[in-house]
Amino acid sequence: TIVDPLEWERVSQGRTEANEISSYGRCNSQSKVSSWMIGLLAATNMCAVLYANILAYQTRAMPVAFHESKYIGLSMASIMQASLVGLPLLFL
Repeated sequence: TIVDPLEWERVSQGRTEANEISSYGRCNSQSKVSSWMIGLLAATNMCAVLYANILAYQTRAMPVAFHESKYIGLSMASIMQASLVGLPLLFL
């Protein structure tokens, strides 16, 4: 973002057995604004998925002609489960 731009950083790993220089690059930020923004985006996404699950649960007794809430609920539960497992992996 404009507040906390990412900066390219090359990290040297030293020399290999063949006497070649080994390094890798990564984007890094200096402050915690990026982490807060990712957290806020993840929280907003989880709130939207939770709200969609609640609406799918509330509309489960609708007539058969409008009975896609079962499939919407299953897909939202799948997204929530994948997010709950995947979000901690972002911070490892």
